Amino acid sequence: MYDLVWSQLISMDSFQTNNLADNINPYITAPEINAVLSRQAYEEANHSKSYAVMVEAICDNTDLIYEMEKHDDVLREKKMTTSQASTRSLQARRLTRSCFLRWWQTKF
Repeated sequence: MYDLVWSQLISMDSFQTNNLADNINPYITAPEINAVLSRQAYEEANHSKSYAVMVEAICDNTDLIYEMEKHDDVLREKKMTTSQASTRSLQARRLTRSCFLRWWQTKF
C-alpha cells in the first residue's frame, strides 16, 4: 500500500514540475510571476528528490515504485487524466498577465 503512495507522490510532483516549467510559464509575460512559477517548479522538483531519497532508504523494491504506473491501472489513469485536463485547460485559455493575476489572487 505504501508503495502506491510513494509512487503517486513522486509521479505527481514530477508532473507538476514539468507542467509549471513547460506548459504554464511560457505563457506568462510578467517577470515577477515567472519568478514565482520557477520557484514553485523548483519546490516540486525538490519534493520529488526528497521522496526518492526516502524511497531508496526505506523500500526494498525501488524499481517497482518508480515503474508502478506501468503496472497499476488506477495510477496510470489518474496521471493520464491529470495530463489531459492540464492540456485542455491550457489550450482553452491562453494565460495573460491580468488573467493569471486574477487566478493567483483567488488561490492565495
